[in-house]
Amino acid sequence: MALRGAQPSDDPELDGIVRLAAHVGGSPAFVALGARSAPGPRTWLLRGLDGEVRGSLTVGAGALDATRRAGLDLVAAQAGALLERRDREERMLDVIDVLQHGDDQLTTVVDRVGTELEGELAAVHGHLSLASGPLRGEAPAAACVSAALGAIDRMRHLVVELLGSAAADLPPSTDLRALVAETLGHDPDYAGPERVGGDPDALRDLVRALLGSSPDGRVRAGLRGGGGWWIEVAPADGAEPDACVRAAEAAGGVLDLAEQPDGTTAVRVTFPPG
Repeated sequence: MALRGAQPSDDPELDGIVRLAAHVGGSPAFVALGARSAPGPRTWLLRGLDGEVRGSLTVGAGALDATRRAGLDLVAAQAGALLERRDREERMLDVIDVLQHGDDQLTTVVDRVGTELEGELAAVHGHLSLASGPLRGEAPAAACVSAALGAIDRMRHLVVELLGSAAADLPPSTDLRALVAETLGHDPDYAGPERVGGDPDALRDLVRALLGSSPDGRVRAGLRGGGGWWIEVAPADGAEPDACVRAAEAAGGVLDLAEQPDGTTAVRVTFPPG
């Protein structure tokens, strides 16, 4: 069990908690880290918003009236939020590692980022509650505000790093309408989504192959359930099937031919969810 008492340590945040507790309680204080803690007349369990006990705060001899106890309740809540925030910060760093090296990156972000930020926000709330409550107008209030700003800076750093890692792993996106216009050299007869997933260079080759034999063809595209999409060019008369198939495979799609109601044939490439 690690202890943080009156002597300075390598943990300035917990040192600050101890100093606040000593100031509010009017007697020496120390923090014990670990889940095996028991409450007492001078001992407060350090719980996070999740209810998990991560340590205890104990104050020494001296009278504890209602005002001092109320202040120590806030200090203990702040200490619990601090310890919970550290746990969440460690897990968040693990998430960042997954984002950089693992799979299902975006799902991980959606599932975890909101929850992990709760600990940081709780720390800010606790610091400011102390500054505006029992320490209002007193010198330690400035330290609380400074600690809150530090928590905000850490939160911002984590969010920027996390989202930056996620953005680096996003699949490429292509402006399909612009690609068709570029290939035809004029505003196309096009209906479909503006942007689709896929490698821009491979899709450029595919669009060129599809339109190579039908420069005045109608181009349609659409989205499929689960993230897939398709592109279709009609008519496809005179197309070079082998070139189109190779381009479709290189872009990650599957090519098919379909007869249209007007008797013409359309060539369609379908892309699975990316």
